Amino acid sequence: MTTGTPTNSPVALSLTNKAITRLDGGFDFDIAFDLNALGKPVILPIGLVGTPIGGAHLVGLKRMSGVFDSVTEAPKSGYVFDSTVVVSAGQVLAIQAQVSICSYSITPYIFAKVVIDSVQMPTRTLFGRTLINLNCGFRSLVPGTPTF
Repeated sequence: MTTGTPTNSPVALSLTNKAITRLDGGFDFDIAFDLNALGKPVILPIGLVGTPIGGAHLVGLKRMSGVFDSVTEAPKSGYVFDSTVVVSAGQVLAIQAQVSICSYSITPYIFAKVVIDSVQMPTRTLFGRTLINLNCGFRSLVPGTPTF
């Protein structure tokens, strides 16, 4: 799905594995990264990249205001589940992902934040950071044990 990036390049993020991964038929990721013609990062939820045999899980994206460290809580609502999101370098994005590890939880979602710090167009390389809270339903986006 990514345009112009070698197929063996890691262009996706798996929240439950806390890993950057390749796009392949296993669909073991939550979001994929691409660059548009202007060199802006484009974030795609798994449902827009393809559909695994068992169906794609819900992944929502929401642009946040402030810098990475100032985003301390994932929003309760306002996520976009069916569209790509274009961000600028430094723009923080909140992620809500329905994952199997939370299937028996009251809230079947985990939350994360990601920021693309810089882009190198010649090599189509993105540099960024993420914080992933694997505790089902907890929206805290700060390091340590979540409290909410």
